[in-house]
Amino acid sequence: MTSTSPLSKAAVRELLLGYGLVPGDHVLDATSGDEFTELLEFLGLVVEDSDERSDPGRCRLVLAHSEDRSPIELSRMAAEWLGRLGPGGTLLLVNAERPDVLSAFPGTCRHWSSGGTTLSSLTISSLARQPSEWRSFVSAETPAADLSAA
Repeated sequence: MTSTSPLSKAAVRELLLGYGLVPGDHVLDATSGDEFTELLEFLGLVVEDSDERSDPGRCRLVLAHSEDRSPIELSRMAAEWLGRLGPGGTLLLVNAERPDVLSAFPGTCRHWSSGGTTLSSLTISSLARQPSEWRSFVSAETPAADLSAA
């Protein structure tokens, strides 16, 4: 493991074992500055470019930070990240201030702490969804007044 890992060894172990990631799996580092890319590549995972519009449903994991986004903006970003996941994939927010944002989406939510890091995840079902379908969950949960203000 690299000495600059943004996650503790315990969190990395839980990430790999808990989500069944193996070398060659596609993941997305959706953090600003790609802070997890070096670690993910070191573990043998294929890190997709966050700016590149790859085929929806290819990633097994998306790692992200809330980065001081409003709840509405975080919901919108979560919908975009979820659109990159394949069936059974997981969106993992690291040190999320608003982990409840993930509960607006269908799937299994989990919140825990590991090695001093707070983690929130949403694992989606085996049903494949297009990015536009994920965005519809945001508009269904967000009052119209909030959308016009954002």
